[in-house]
Amino acid sequence: MFAYGITFFTGISQLAASVALERTVLLGFSQGGAMAIDVGCGLPLAGIVACSGYPHEGWQPGAAVAPVLLSHGREDPVVPFAASEAVQEQLLAAGQSAELLAFNGGHTIDTAVLPQISAFVRQQLNRQP
Repeated sequence: MFAYGITFFTGISQLAASVALERTVLLGFSQGGAMAIDVGCGLPLAGIVACSGYPHEGWQPGAAVAPVLLSHGREDPVVPFAASEAVQEQLLAAGQSAELLAFNGGHTIDTAVLPQISAFVRQQLNRQP
């Protein structure tokens, strides 16, 4: 985990004092998606959503990762679509839950995937005790 990941992890851990991590879905876009993947995969979260994200160098999924939803534009000129494919492949190879919502578009959160993201968040929060 990078130095800024430690700061992010500390902030999330402090948040857990008032909101249970098990009742939290972490969502990030681009660099925020990379942070959600990097830090979130080491926390007992309800779920992780990474939009147009990517894995940090050397990232490996942990043994117990919350379900992950990825969304990425096939024509993304900033973060290649293959980055989200790589995250999904690594998670699936580790026996974790990961879904990739691909859309025709660039470096954005496409409005067409918002209903699926919303449903994922509701589903993860509803499955937690």
